[in-house]
Amino acid sequence: MSDVHPVTITLNEKVRTFSANFQTESTFSSGWQSTLKAAYGKAELRCGCTGIGQKRLAVKYYEGSDQFSLARFSMSGGQHSIDCQFYSASPTQIGVGGGTSSVLNLQPDGSVKIRLEIGMVERDTPAELVSPNRPQQVRKPSTSQSSMKLLGLLHYLWDEAGLNQWKSGFAGKRRPSVAYRLINNATENVWAGTLKLIDQMLLPAFGADTREADRNRERAAAALESKYRMLLIAPLAAYTQERADIMARQMKISGFHGMPIVYMKAGLWDTTVRRFKNELSAWRNGAGTVAIVQVELKKSSKSVYASAIDMAIMSITSEFIPVESSYERIVADRLVAQGRSFSKPLRFDSITDQVLPDFILTDTKREVPLEVFGRNDAAYLQRKREKEAYYNELYGRGGMVELGCIGE
Repeated sequence: MSDVHPVTITLNEKVRTFSANFQTESTFSSGWQSTLKAAYGKAELRCGCTGIGQKRLAVKYYEGSDQFSLARFSMSGGQHSIDCQFYSASPTQIGVGGGTSSVLNLQPDGSVKIRLEIGMVERDTPAELVSPNRPQQVRKPSTSQSSMKLLGLLHYLWDEAGLNQWKSGFAGKRRPSVAYRLINNATENVWAGTLKLIDQMLLPAFGADTREADRNRERAAAALESKYRMLLIAPLAAYTQERADIMARQMKISGFHGMPIVYMKAGLWDTTVRRFKNELSAWRNGAGTVAIVQVELKKSSKSVYASAIDMAIMSITSEFIPVESSYERIVADRLVAQGRSFSKPLRFDSITDQVLPDFILTDTKREVPLEVFGRNDAAYLQRKREKEAYYNELYGRGGMVELGCIGE
């Protein structure tokens, strides 16, 4: 099945449909680029796949590439058919508790506004300090969040970049430089308050003289001047006991070129170790581990450095698929080896009891949820029964693929 579908473009009240061949054949590449350039920021675009919903698309231009490309509107991946290049299985489309995200505010132009737990603008006075004479507001209990956690943001960007999706055609192509370029592109239309997130990002650069390293230096210099906080996303450096001991004081990451040295706020690493036990256990065992860190930039007499004020950790496979356990890692690797197509749904900011499958098979006639059950305690088995009932209702009895406890 093809993953490219016709696209309808409405511009100046004229509606034209462009075939998959026109979008992909080299003969038409200059014409397709001219079409996208004319539509950039002006036209309304819709995907012609068989999915249900508006299936809005946006034209994106990536600085330095001199190329235009298509991207789905944020949080609309579930509107597309599973054979479509814009399909994504995410908590905004799947599972109990799904629906409109409480911390992702989709704008009419396809951009997204987020509110982070810690703002991106440095304050002389901490936000939590209020006048003792001001009455304290009583907050009502809520099942939703008013702000996005760093792990939720990392999930969101991973989903927008398509790194939680896998197709056999990706084999050998998902290199680190490619993956982090996709993450950079995914931040282009995301705003944190009044700041465009792409300008506040530090991302891996695999060489001191690369364009990515220069970009890190330029962004850091601008943030330092403006007193804006930054977000760093990078893999942790390969585990050694020496690095683990240093982490409480200074971050050790791969792809650090162009980034300032990152020192840890007192107690932050200890908190991270408690919060992300499984992820850091996987790191110690040699598995891929990605950190997202919020930092404040400082300038000493000799250099610029960063102070980490918050962070989160996510485990990934060698193909950059996020996983939450060693069992999931085994399954993801086997699905890749078998040439299967699948998706890993991510939670973003969803409530913890939301039913989400561990994976979704997408090379089938319809979505097939796949669950990895690795324990047999009473609470876990009760949760398993709840999931089975939900999937039976959604997909029909037997609609779920179940994998039991898998040996290491």
